[in-house]
Amino acid sequence: EEKEKAEALIESTKKECEEKIGKQQADMDKTIDALKQQMGESNKATADQISSLREEKEKAEALIESTKKECEEKIGKQQADMDKTIDALKQQMGESNKATADQISSLREEKEKAE
Repeated sequence: EEKEKAEALIESTKKECEEKIGKQQADMDKTIDALKQQMGESNKATADQISSLREEKEKAEALIESTKKECEEKIGKQQADMDKTIDALKQQMGESNKATADQISSLREEKEKAE
């Protein structure tokens, strides 16, 4: 159950990150299109507009890379947390099984003494 919750959280985070990156990509495309339109409407300062377009593109690409890295780190942390939870549950199960085995052994001894 804990594993399923953790996996669902990871999937949710991946989806959220993909949506965020998609939005940033769309915003970058809109900025580029707006700058291209401005360039088409006016021939003056074309070199400055091209430079501005490049700068906007570089900023958008840097933001996308930053978002990807942030998401990868978040997913990695969630994966590590899930692994810790699974290990803890395995250890608890092992301790519980040992305690049960000890109780069974003790009951057998009591039965043998009683007989």
